[in-house]
Amino acid sequence: MTKSDNPELKASSYSPDLKIFFRDVRHGKKKQITVRSWSTIKDVKVVIQQKIHVPAQSQKLYFGPLLTSGKELPNHRTLHDAGIYRSGETLLLDIKGRSSPFSAFSARSGMHSDIAISSSVVDATPRLLRSLVQEARRALAL
Repeated sequence: MTKSDNPELKASSYSPDLKIFFRDVRHGKKKQITVRSWSTIKDVKVVIQQKIHVPAQSQKLYFGPLLTSGKELPNHRTLHDAGIYRSGETLLLDIKGRSSPFSAFSARSGMHSDIAISSSVVDATPRLLRSLVQEARRALAL
């Protein structure tokens, strides 16, 4: 029996569900969630709220070039708009009310470039977050 003959395999390869991860920038724990490929960032925040019991309005999500610029993903954007097309991608979660290295960078630098990060800001960020930013920058360079 080939893949095209087996309806179970055929359905699983064309699933509209995305299994993505989110990582809290403070605790570093990576958790998986399942969302539809056409979901908005607001929909993702609601799923995260159900998983970790943090209100959606207190969540800030970062991904890709917006990660290095210090800008959070806007609620109205879809995952596709944000550049998330396949399962396995990781979003960074920061919770409002705690001091954020992203907001500190945005306020101090006044820069809005997608790739510029001041070395003094990088030195002041927690080691885990610094390694995640470096990993993202390496991925963007590929």
